[in-house]
Amino acid sequence: MPSLKGRARIVIAGTVATGTVLLAAVGCSISDSTLPGGQSSMPTKSSTSASVAVPTATDAKLEDLGVNQLSPVYWLGENGDNVFLYREFLPVADQGDPVVTSVKHMLEAEPADPDYFNVWSSAKRIGATISAENVITVDISSDAFDKSVDKGLAERSIQQLVYTATAAAANSGLLTGKQKPTVSIVVDGRQGYNAWGLVKLDRPLARTDSMRAPVWLIDPSEASSYGSPIKAFGVTSKFSGGSFYSVAPVNNGTVGAQVADGVLAEPDQLPKDGEFRFEVTLKPGTYQLSVWGQNKDSDIHIATDTKTFTVR
Repeated sequence: MPSLKGRARIVIAGTVATGTVLLAAVGCSISDSTLPGGQSSMPTKSSTSASVAVPTATDAKLEDLGVNQLSPVYWLGENGDNVFLYREFLPVADQGDPVVTSVKHMLEAEPADPDYFNVWSSAKRIGATISAENVITVDISSDAFDKSVDKGLAERSIQQLVYTATAAAANSGLLTGKQKPTVSIVVDGRQGYNAWGLVKLDRPLARTDSMRAPVWLIDPSEASSYGSPIKAFGVTSKFSGGSFYSVAPVNNGTVGAQVADGVLAEPDQLPKDGEFRFEVTLKPGTYQLSVWGQNKDSDIHIATDTKTFTVR
């Protein structure tokens, strides 16, 4: 959909108009997502993970315009003793507005990758506007906060919405100028809502860089099918021992010995824009691609992300 520069965009029951009011009626037929192991709080530190330093992302840059015709949606992913944000591009039912489309899916659906999870609940109402100053206002009903979570997951889930809304706006060409986008979350038409009783939504929020995963795969996507060679793409932070990848076959759910491996970034180095790309030629079959980082003088894999896919 073309950008409406200098004007707010409004969705009402799946149609787009211009003006100053927003509200979109949406259904809530999809059941609530569940956390790994039924958890509703940040994972407990183990004796191993508590001693492993994991670098934080330093630049959670926006998605490129039109980089993918699918809808960008961010999810939570448990990694060691922390929870980070990971993005998927997904085929999602069009709600008449890119931001509403992505946010609705984020609230009520499940990630394609079983390693990711979600603590939001379905919302009876979702709306979105974008100002000329790139302030994205998302109005959701309070039933989106039905689950009980701790403060760590509450803060990360708010950032999940911020990342998803800004990704949808950037990927669809709805942002104007060079002003950094922010997201104002309004609940039942009112500002200042206390999300899950833990996070006050009283101001526009920008992306918090450190909540993006330190290293993660964008392509190949989970459970997808490709021809060979596989063209892998993702992002990595700067690890003191470097970041790496490996590929292994999967047979009847069991991961076998690796058939390819390589370096994503040398120790204390960062690829251009933090992005890595490589190709791997593989025989037909099912494979798991893993990426991870390492600290200096250690062989422990940290911040690992995996994707399982099929080669035709």
